[in-house]
Amino acid sequence: MRSAQGTPVPPGRSAGSTAVAASPPGAAATSARRRITPLSLRRLRRLQLGAVALLWGLNTVMLSIGLREVHSAVANSVRMPVVAFGSLLAAVVRGKLPTLREIDRKSLILLVATGLWGAGLGSTLYVAGVAAVGPTRMATIGAASPLFAVPLTALFLHERPTRYTLLGTLLT
Repeated sequence: MRSAQGTPVPPGRSAGSTAVAASPPGAAATSARRRITPLSLRRLRRLQLGAVALLWGLNTVMLSIGLREVHSAVANSVRMPVVAFGSLLAAVVRGKLPTLREIDRKSLILLVATGLWGAGLGSTLYVAGVAAVGPTRMATIGAASPLFAVPLTALFLHERPTRYTLLGTLLT
């Protein structure tokens, strides 16, 4: 692994760097003085996962409110550029924008395809679904994605799902 400046990062340092990058402002100096432990990283990951679940839930509710006045295609055409700008800004702030030039042709094609297919078509259909069936039903349909994602990752990426992944998928 290499740092943003291109220098090698010793093993074990990347996890600490991730924890520092995800810390609130002003916490980096404190984190540098204390040791990041596996327990604190697990807590951070749990908080991040909880935040993801909360934000996805809020997203669906807020989207349904916004769709009261706007057609789903218009709503999505506003959402996507905002997400693209935010992602680009995050890359600039973290010093990762130069890595854009390092993307090989195959990866670029896959990123463009998944952008069109997943973020483009998938998001458009999700927004249309919220407008058509409401946020509660659409959130339930969206929560079924592991039923498709887990077998597909096993098939195409040769990932072996853990028992917790399988249990979570079955509980979906």
